[in-house]
Amino acid sequence: MTQRTLTHRDVLPPGTSIHLTRALLTPARPKALHTHDFIELFWVQNGTLRHHLPFGVETLTEGALVLLRPGQPHALQGRGDTALAVSIAIHPDLAQSLDARLPPLAFWQAEHAPAHAHRDSRQLATLNRAAGLLERGPCDSLAAEAFLLPLLADLARTQTRLPPDAPLWLHHACALAHDPAIYCGGAAALVAATGQSHPHAPLDGAIADAICQLHSHDPSRPHADL
Repeated sequence: MTQRTLTHRDVLPPGTSIHLTRALLTPARPKALHTHDFIELFWVQNGTLRHHLPFGVETLTEGALVLLRPGQPHALQGRGDTALAVSIAIHPDLAQSLDARLPPLAFWQAEHAPAHAHRDSRQLATLNRAAGLLERGPCDSLAAEAFLLPLLADLARTQTRLPPDAPLWLHHACALAHDPAIYCGGAAALVAATGQSHPHAPLDGAIADAICQLHSHDPSRPHADL
């Protein structure tokens, strides 16, 4: 696929720092990848998407949350008739200001590949309420930060030691590990949560690390529980 570049002037209305778009994606294969000179944050609201990248295609399901830094090529394609994505464009000036002020957060600072996270049904509902407020507001820098900072703070509370460009199914599994039933089930429950079979999911080291991290955050649960 060839590439084209979108600039913030193409997307953000004058005087705004953030812009939200809802798109019902068709199953037609995209003709080209595109890049941006701004940060794009998007999530899958309904259905399933195919996310085209220079190195291949990944499947994104409801609740997938992806952040792309400027210069990262991609394109989206729907699967079925209900593929709905919500996309946020963030003005470069606001991104630069946040870069200077935010503490380390792998999801926000991923430079070399798209960053992935997963929102469960409760988190997705919270995100959608915030998106509704953003749509009805002035979309200035204050409104942008009122939307972004709670989301980033929540991601910081639940971030793992996984690299932000790790496979989405692994991010999903580690997010699900905060469910007590999965937490207590150990590695077997996490493998099941990924939807992957053992031959297709080389998880031993990553899952063991994720479980150990969860235990290290809860002093009431010794590692011997594993």
